[in-house]
Amino acid sequence: MEATYHLDESEFDYNFFKSLKATFKGKKLTLSLKGDSPNKMSQEEYVQMVLERKKQPISYVFEGNEFNEIAEKLLQGHEIDVKPFRRTTL
Repeated sequence: MEATYHLDESEFDYNFFKSLKATFKGKKLTLSLKGDSPNKMSQEEYVQMVLERKKQPISYVFEGNEFNEIAEKLLQGHEIDVKPFRRTTL
């Protein structure tokens, strides 16, 4: 069995994964993802973007598995308070 899904990023959520599990129940799957990239960024543009972002006074810092735990909660549709992870460089 083969299926092709065309989704917006907002549709890629826990409910989507539940529907995949139901559709392909008991089968081994190969998942290949491809995103549209109308504005491909060069390596130089990427480096410049990172350098600019590093200058920002606010960042978020995650330790250990915190990022994975937050990502899992978001995938399950839970609201997340990221304020405890907010750090300022000023």
